[in-house]
Amino acid sequence: MPKIVLGIYLVVGSLNIYAQYFDQHDLHLYTKPLLMPLLIFHLYRYSDGNITLPRMLLVAALLFSWLGDLLLMGSGDLYFLGGLVSFLVAHLFYAVVFYRAADRKSRLNALSLIPFLVFGLVILYILIPRTGNLALGIIIYAIGILIMAFMASIRKGVTSTLSFYLVFGGAILFVISDSLIAFDKFYNPIVHSDVMIMTTYIAAQLLIVRGVLIHQS
Repeated sequence: MPKIVLGIYLVVGSLNIYAQYFDQHDLHLYTKPLLMPLLIFHLYRYSDGNITLPRMLLVAALLFSWLGDLLLMGSGDLYFLGGLVSFLVAHLFYAVVFYRAADRKSRLNALSLIPFLVFGLVILYILIPRTGNLALGIIIYAIGILIMAFMASIRKGVTSTLSFYLVFGGAILFVISDSLIAFDKFYNPIVHSDVMIMTTYIAAQLLIVRGVLIHQS
């Protein structure tokens, strides 16, 4: 059953990407809200009643991601800001999940934080002058998602190799997806941005969930 649910997730995700590419608005509206519930159901079936704290936190992250998906389907700055807040909460849950889904406590190394700081500063330097009243929200969100990616990066050596690379790959794809959203909205429209955003987002969520579940196994 878990594999069947994953297959349905991939089919629905592919249909959503198809809808974005061919501008099928109705298909997009029907498929996007199904993505996170399918991953939650996969997590439920995979866990087979074995409830752990990381899995509960993972469900919370997926629920806030789902809320963010719904809000970002609206139009206007209020919907965008609401989606931003929802995904910020999701990223903070993910950061805790990554810290807890380990065989032992991860070592926090200040040097390993430098690439994330540099990336964040460069992105903010480019975008902030164009974000207007949303500047503070964008800064806070950038900090949140980079903390999430950093926490994924320090799992190396404290979980299995497969779990680390799946989670870290998913975190990086999440950063790419959100960076595409920001550049497309505030800097310059990107050709087929919706396709690239949803492709990276769908893959990111799947890799993170699978990586955490593999560790828990």
